Amino acid sequence: MTYERHLLQALEECGYYLAKGDRRGFVAVDWRGEVYVVSRWVGIKVKEVTARLGDPESLPSIADTGKRLAIQFTD
Repeated sequence: MTYERHLLQALEECGYYLAKGDRRGFVAVDWRGEVYVVSRWVGIKVKEVTARLGDPESLPSIADTGKRLAIQFTD
């Protein structure tokens, strides 16, 4: 399992979902739709987050993540 997969699993267990930010590379979205910039949240530089997680383009957007969560929590 890759570092990104471990992080995704750990975040989801705590109610957060990794997404591609509009202006920032990696963000976490909670079930209420609040957005957290990963680099600020964990206190490391954006370059280091990108080095560990790779390209944020492979992640869903904030809007797509919000839609998925809305469906998930209404079912």
